Amino acid sequence: MSKFIHYINHSHEYYKKILCIPNIDIFFDQQYIDNSYNPINYGKIDKLLAPLIQNGFGLIFSANQIRYLHPNVFNYLRNIITFQATDSRDIAVLKNKMHLQELHGTGYYSTKRNNTYQIEYLMTMRNHEVIMIRDDIFQPFPAEIDTKKMLKMLPFSDERIYEYMEGQGYNLKQLEQKLLATLKRTIFEKDFGIYAEFIEDIKNFLNSIRIVHNIGNLSEHTLKNELMKYISPRASKRTSNIKKKKTIRNDIFQILLKQGYLEENHPPMASGSQSIRTSYKIGDYYQRALDDEAQTKMNQPINIDVEIIEGNGQYNPFGVNTAEEHPQETFFDDSIFRKELSDKTVDVVFDLFEMYKYNQDQKFEKALDHGENLMNRFFTKLYNAYTQKVRANKLKFDKVTHFVEYLVKNNKIPFTMSDLRGYIKKIKQIFSDELNIEIKACDLYEIVSLFCAKLQNYVDHN
Repeated sequence: MSKFIHYINHSHEYYKKILCIPNIDIFFDQQYIDNSYNPINYGKIDKLLAPLIQNGFGLIFSANQIRYLHPNVFNYLRNIITFQATDSRDIAVLKNKMHLQELHGTGYYSTKRNNTYQIEYLMTMRNHEVIMIRDDIFQPFPAEIDTKKMLKMLPFSDERIYEYMEGQGYNLKQLEQKLLATLKRTIFEKDFGIYAEFIEDIKNFLNSIRIVHNIGNLSEHTLKNELMKYISPRASKRTSNIKKKKTIRNDIFQILLKQGYLEENHPPMASGSQSIRTSYKIGDYYQRALDDEAQTKMNQPINIDVEIIEGNGQYNPFGVNTAEEHPQETFFDDSIFRKELSDKTVDVVFDLFEMYKYNQDQKFEKALDHGENLMNRFFTKLYNAYTQKVRANKLKFDKVTHFVEYLVKNNKIPFTMSDLRGYIKKIKQIFSDELNIEIKACDLYEIVSLFCAKLQNYVDHN
């Protein structure tokens, strides 16, 4: 909800929705909100609900135990529908909020009859019966919910759902494909199951013994001792019991044998005959699992890890930690990169022209929105385009930051890291200064123009 609110407060390009939110008695628990130890929750209800209602969103809430709901929430609940209630505390809340009467009729004898007909009806309603109160009718009234048609309705086909959701502003089919790609498990994850958290440790272990596995003498005892060294730090987070750690080690070792990561090996002796003593070597299955992992990661949507600049929430792919380790052998295809750099430079220059047009039309707010993340979008698009065209088994850039740092270090772009950070710092300064919006838009255009001009000049002469 906070992301919805942030977006609708800073943009006018959104679809008004009807949001169905269950169990709001958990979100707006009275005891938690009024707790003196939680001063940060002051005004929480208004901050979450007011922006949605003011911007035309519809809200459908449900509460399982209405007595826990904070009283201020009812300022936003103009229409209330209740099913049967039997708890006296829930009934007390509903009585006050829905104006339920305890006494039947009016007159001299009515108070003596003490017929609590509306409360009694609330406690004895059947499943399809409800009591309602609307914001345009003061009196509550009973109603029935007709579920016959709903129960007989056939579910929509997938294509009908896709078509309907697209009309609501969602590309559901694309999101579904991305989700399925993300959920696809690798061979490693399938094989190791509950021990999947040890996969990186296991790979390091297998890589270390692959160097010497043809020499022999890799007995079961030796391998188990070596495996324990690799998994011990992570296993210690699970348990401090030595026996349990050994059980984890033994289970992983059995998986390695069963799946073919390790194979029996009888290296030849000096006489030429095979040794009787059993040792082990890395099986071909391990390379197959590595290839599968690389292919799966390539097909998944790229998860870009970037830093956030404080203040305006921009993505910053230039905040590289130079002390971080990077792959030593980085494959880089210059021909693919030059083509993608040229294409993306054309795109960013066109974006610059869009900024210019917005400024000319005095649409300064749009110019600021368009130019604020222009450089970051350029590097992200360049990264995506390049990595998708390079073979997975040669792909070593797992972050945009690594990619940008490599480009700078190897003079693939006409900027230094200081240049890029300088641009970001200046942009941040523009948005933090209390200047006229026209001045901000012009200053931002000037900075982006310098960036694009330098980039265009580099592409034209290389």
